Amino acid sequence: MKKVLFCIDFDGVIMNSIDECCITSYNAYFDRQYNSISAIPKQFIEYFYENRYMVGPAKYFYIICKTFEDSIQLTRKIFNEKLIIYDKEFSQYANKFYFERTQFKDHMQKWFSSHSIYNQFETFLNTTNNNFIIVTNKDKNSVEQLSKYFGFSNRILEIYSKEISEDKKILFTQLMIKYAGYNKYYFVDDNPENIKSVEKINKLDCFIAGWGYNRMSELNNFNIINSFNSLIIN
Repeated sequence: MKKVLFCIDFDGVIMNSIDECCITSYNAYFDRQYNSISAIPKQFIEYFYENRYMVGPAKYFYIICKTFEDSIQLTRKIFNEKLIIYDKEFSQYANKFYFERTQFKDHMQKWFSSHSIYNQFETFLNTTNNNFIIVTNKDKNSVEQLSKYFGFSNRILEIYSKEISEDKKILFTQLMIKYAGYNKYYFVDDNPENIKSVEKINKLDCFIAGWGYNRMSELNNFNIINSFNSLIIN
């Protein structure tokens, strides 16, 4: 029987954090301190929900905020262009974003309530005994707090997060050294850009979650799963 290590992205695969990211992104860009999605302008919410799938590291939420302010209709092509144009803005915005997230946590119950677990992951928890590693661009503290609150922290072997690197190729290089000896490593993410960055790593099988923030139009030629069941059977 082959020995497999599950490596799972957090936002968009385990946790639906779109409301929290929307609130925090808005607060960071427009210098507000809202702690409820109902306080955010409806037009921004709609724009954010429509374009969330393009963002990996939180610093790139700047692009959504800036293009919203400039009334630009985002496409993947325009988003990629803005990665270069706005490069000097990202560091300062990221600092503000994580500051605002910390402020949001002063209202911890409201912060928790802006998250929910995806049914697909909950089924995985309830029907298997598999432990797993988190591989994410999210901050480690938030992952720890949410996993404890939602009751699955005991299933996490380790968290590889943005504090190590925002490059998932670097994260996998480190974890595969520490967790050597596995025949296979299964990685589930909802962002095709993340998959493309690591798909050539030896022994790593990559899968796109058919839920989360992605757009099916971008998922041609990817291994799409609609539950974890097929991976467990294999």
